[in-house]
Amino acid sequence: MAEIKNQLLINSSRQKVFSALSNLEATYKWMTDLKRVEPLFGQPGEAGFKAKFVYQEGNKEVAFYEEVTEVNPPNSIRFTMNNNQVALKCHISLSQVDDNTLVKMNNRVRGKSFFMRAALPFFSGTMKKRQFRDLRRLKQYVESLE
Repeated sequence: MAEIKNQLLINSSRQKVFSALSNLEATYKWMTDLKRVEPLFGQPGEAGFKAKFVYQEGNKEVAFYEEVTEVNPPNSIRFTMNNNQVALKCHISLSQVDDNTLVKMNNRVRGKSFFMRAALPFFSGTMKKRQFRDLRRLKQYVESLE
């Protein structure tokens, strides 16, 4: 298992950041290589929501099935993401710092196959960089709304 943590300060309110995190149309603006989201069940931004997230990884598509497990607006969102290779438990928390919002992302990643469990320590650095790139894109998107 690998734990990937990142944080970034966004010059905006928790409500605006939370709105960007829970709005499906906004995810295309800040999630790296997101090709499409296919809602499967429930309402976006609410516990129980399920969707298929498809990313373009080089010349192939990689799909993850997401389920939102807990929503505490505008403070946090918890969700799981799974495919045949890995399982992730994700927690995004938002804290107000003066007029800004501190966004903390924490992902616990578990490889499902022997190969993925063995390779996960080597991939965790790349995953951390990608997560931080997504946070920077979220920051740019939310701050452009001000």
